[in-house]
Amino acid sequence: MLNSAMDSHHQLVDHFTMESVRNFQKALQSKNESALSDRFNPYTENGGTCAGIAGKDFVILSGDTRLSASSMVVMSRTAPKVYRLTPKVYITGTGFQGDMIQLVKVLRTRIQQYLFTFNEYMDIHAAAQLLSRTLYFKRFFPYYVGAIIGGIDRDGRGVLYSYDPIGWKTQPQQTKQPLSKERAQQLMHDAFISTIEREKSTGDAVQMVILHADKVEEHILKMRTD
Repeated sequence: MLNSAMDSHHQLVDHFTMESVRNFQKALQSKNESALSDRFNPYTENGGTCAGIAGKDFVILSGDTRLSASSMVVMSRTAPKVYRLTPKVYITGTGFQGDMIQLVKVLRTRIQQYLFTFNEYMDIHAAAQLLSRTLYFKRFFPYYVGAIIGGIDRDGRGVLYSYDPIGWKTQPQQTKQPLSKERAQQLMHDAFISTIEREKSTGDAVQMVILHADKVEEHILKMRTD
């Protein structure tokens, strides 16, 4: 605490440093800023990039594998950002890695309970609603993640939803011209190359998962490591 008193010349004195304080408001502001900088913060920004593309009969979810701390320290170069929820539903996200891992654990538990009850996996639309409700339930102390969930629906079509940290979901609009899987892969690859050139917390490699009605492909694309 900044204590003040009048010396013989009627000046404010900091009792810790014994120096005169001519501008008390400035000194108080400086002290408050110092206290704020030391305050506990439950979140850490681990950086990174994730993206998704839904096609007529496929979905691509991708994320880089770099895990950073405050964009300055590389903590891992092999941290995955794409996670399996069911054979036809995957999720990716960035933000605070601890919250993302915990969110995936919660979703997997709920999906497993659904499987035991109904003897079938959730489809992509039910999983999307589950994710929205799970995030909204934690809105007063939210999971610090920006998530994308994608999968193949019962008709074999690709479906994609994106979320903010409190569960507001949006479904990206389709392009006028349907994308082929090869074109979508190339767009995803080019987008990550462009991002890595400009964003220092993204890099090392890209984990790309491609979902089809009857199979799942996973590729690791090597990128810049600087």
